[in-house]
Amino acid sequence: MDSIELVIGIITLIPMAIGYVIAGLLIGRYFLRKKVIVLITAFMFISLVSIWIGVCIIFFIAIFNLPTPSDMTYIFSFAWAIPILATTWNFITAALFEKQKFLKFIILGLFFVVDVIFLLLIYWKQDFIIEPNSMIYRDTSFGIYTSIILYFYVASILLFIMPTYFWKGINSKLRSTKFKNILVACGSLLFSIIAILDGIITIDNLPIAIVNRTILILALIILSMGYFTPLKLDIKLDSPTKTEKKIII
Repeated sequence: MDSIELVIGIITLIPMAIGYVIAGLLIGRYFLRKKVIVLITAFMFISLVSIWIGVCIIFFIAIFNLPTPSDMTYIFSFAWAIPILATTWNFITAALFEKQKFLKFIILGLFFVVDVIFLLLIYWKQDFIIEPNSMIYRDTSFGIYTSIILYFYVASILLFIMPTYFWKGINSKLRSTKFKNILVACGSLLFSIIAILDGIITIDNLPIAIVNRTILILALIILSMGYFTPLKLDIKLDSPTKTEKKIII
């Protein structure tokens, strides 16, 4: 294993560990609060970092000198996470519109259809090409129809998820809600940048790959603060300031 493979593997493991830890904490919170939306958010974090699980698998294969996986095994390891991420994240965002409860079901139906098409293109039509970029790592390029769906997923983050959270944050009266929603908006923007960069760069472009994974770590930290804000911080944000206490008195 050369230095490129080693560095890429290590800096990919870090955000994946963060994502799975946050998902585990959210699952624990679900058992405490019994809110389904919390469990869906946990699956969102799992799928978010699982997009890079293929890189991690072959990293471990390289460490232990095991046979490299076939193209279908490699694509199967991570492609499932893309539609799950898009669907869960958009569903969670649509749930913010409490007075328009029908919206989340429209979103769910729309993305279910798109997801099925995406998975059929990947696993049945095999609408992708995997090329070895180094001795171990591979670059995946998708066909035109699969790429259109991927662009649709990214567009949903930029045009629906990010603006919704930003708008909800700006208009919220509670400082904790404002803080969390704006954080999610910023985190979703960063993740969109990652998704775009990851699709246009090759894995042997080490400087860009390092920047990309660093942005991913930052995006995950920001998103985790938005979706899994500690209760003590919520209380502190919503407690009146000294000026507000004087006004109340």
